[in-house]
Amino acid sequence: MKNTQGSTLDFVLIGKIGKPHGVRGRLRLFPEFAGSDALEWTKVLFLVGPAAPRKRFELLEAQPADRFWIVTLEGVDGREKAEALTNFEVFVERSSLPALDAGVEYYVHDLIGLTVVTEAGEPLGTLVEVFNNGAHDILVYQPTPRDPQEPIAEAVMVPFVESFVGQVNFEAKTVEVRPFEIE
Repeated sequence: MKNTQGSTLDFVLIGKIGKPHGVRGRLRLFPEFAGSDALEWTKVLFLVGPAAPRKRFELLEAQPADRFWIVTLEGVDGREKAEALTNFEVFVERSSLPALDAGVEYYVHDLIGLTVVTEAGEPLGTLVEVFNNGAHDILVYQPTPRDPQEPIAEAVMVPFVESFVGQVNFEAKTVEVRPFEIE
């Protein structure tokens, strides 16, 4: 999230606002990653719309639902105000998230920008996206052209499971992928 009050790394995208839930201003918040518990760790959300500046909201209530959370934000007290926030991205301050066991745990969004390499260390491209397909996370990387004259190749998707992904090394800024063939 780009902002003028801190670096882009100070905020973490946790989801997106969907349609309102009812007429009292409650919102459906669809998490960026299935099973995310970020709302349990924060009382402040930052919403950013397509052409709107960042807005800070106190989180008054958050209830898990089927595939989303039902949230109540301070100042959003009617359906019209809730509708105005549809499709806004939702961020939290990184500092509001729990500390992780260094070298063992990491937040998925910290993978973006790492270099994807083979087991031999050969660079393949840059990790540009991580998403959940319902069964597990998927890493998406943009291949690096071997020749500047080559056209840009399509992004490659790799299941983020042990049989396809090896070591994640933040010091070297790499994610190791294992070879696989599509039959």
